Amino acid sequence: MVTPSIYRDALAAGLEMGNHESDLYLRDGYQARSILNRHGATSATLFRSETDGQFWWDVPFMFEPFWSLKTRL
Repeated sequence: MVTPSIYRDALAAGLEMGNHESDLYLRDGYQARSILNRHGATSATLFRSETDGQFWWDVPFMFEPFWSLKTRL
């Protein structure tokens, strides 16, 4: 069984995501906030994107594909 994570829960919920290196970006909304609360993501910060003007959550170190690539090197 795979351990639940913020990334996997957001992916399963079909949330709009992005990243910068290891930081996961989640577009703000009810589902994103619910997932962050469920995981106790106290280090997540809200910001307004200069690209689309929308609010997004920056969740440090939670973009799992970044870490998968690092472990294969």
